[in-house]
Amino acid sequence: VTSKSSGLNISNNLFRDLNTSAIHLSGTDNVDGNEIHFNNNVIFNSNNQWDRANHSEGAITISLRADHIRIKGNLVAESDAAFVGYFHHDMEDWVVEENMVTATDRLFYSTARIAEPLEDIIWRNNFANDVGDSFAITIEDGITDNFVFDNNEINGGTLRFTGLTDGSVFGNTVRSSDDDPLRLENLNGTRQGDNTVISDYQNQGDGLSVLLTYNQLTGEVGLESLSMLGDGFSRFVLANEQFALDGLNDLGGDLLIKSKYGIGWANSVDIAAIELGAILPTGLSEEDFQRSFIFGQFTDSQGNFGSVGFAVVPEPGSVSVLALLTLWLCGNRRRNAKL
Repeated sequence: VTSKSSGLNISNNLFRDLNTSAIHLSGTDNVDGNEIHFNNNVIFNSNNQWDRANHSEGAITISLRADHIRIKGNLVAESDAAFVGYFHHDMEDWVVEENMVTATDRLFYSTARIAEPLEDIIWRNNFANDVGDSFAITIEDGITDNFVFDNNEINGGTLRFTGLTDGSVFGNTVRSSDDDPLRLENLNGTRQGDNTVISDYQNQGDGLSVLLTYNQLTGEVGLESLSMLGDGFSRFVLANEQFALDGLNDLGGDLLIKSKYGIGWANSVDIAAIELGAILPTGLSEEDFQRSFIFGQFTDSQGNFGSVGFAVVPEPGSVSVLALLTLWLCGNRRRNAKL
């Protein structure tokens, strides 16, 4: 999607297996106050040939005079470029909030070097795993005014802010193996503080799994926690291409479906085995069951993140966790699929 429109609303869509960006925004400065909304979408496996495209620096790519943009509640996974790329001079009025981003080259990057300002860029309440090195820097004659980066959580990534004026870098959690994962330099009148920085972070969740199980006879779906390092989930997300998992709302924890594609978020749900009910059609093959989900990941309360596996069971409650793990691993080898 390429947009120079005003008042545009792109919501509840699936973008997958793309050589370039899901959307390219440019020249939206003269829209008479009408915002452009990009909300509750799933972007999976994008920007596979972004370098050949010459101008495709993010799953969401932005060009000159891209103003009045709202990006909220999206799931972005496995992009060879940044989540948003890239901010530069003569842009204003952005709000990027409540997105989940995982396995991208960066979360964002910004370089302001010309005297036309980059201003009123707000990032808040976003959650990210494995997002590389992100930065907002001002050099030469550049002006970066009111760049706000507040209350975001990053596991496996670094941040650098240089030369910002009258902005805010506050209340963030940054976990990284880097010695200095949050670098703040020459911030003029910018609020800073209450940031939690963990510099010896190593993700312990690699290879751990939570299984989503499915009964072909009844359509019942459940969650099996094979191993958790922290107490419960800080986040749990599923991207489902075919079915809306409304049954996830019945959990005792704080779970929310974000779109018709079944993006489920959970907070502080301590599971051993949870039945979600008969929320899928009966008779799906094991291949169709897994194929209906394009992405799954959990993050525990200590910031460790791992994959969500899928297994077909003959009867609810009749298969041990060990058997489920064996079934899932065998199926994974057979399909050689990447979750």
